[in-house]
Amino acid sequence: MGALPKNKITRAERGKRRSGNSPRLRRDSNVYQVTPDKRGLVAQISTALGLQRSTDQSSTHQRPTPKPTKT
Repeated sequence: MGALPKNKITRAERGKRRSGNSPRLRRDSNVYQVTPDKRGLVAQISTALGLQRSTDQSSTHQRPTPKPTKT
């Protein structure tokens, strides 16, 4: 078989090279949107419950911030 090459590319490195130059964008965990495939479902449920969308925040919702605990 012969000896392994000195600078062999490992499986992990091969995967990184295949991924290309794709940017890694992180979502803000405090602000989220309903995904496009679920927007119709959410609208259907909200109309069935009699809820209305607020006009000031069209599709971006704010999660409540947790209260600090006393230690």
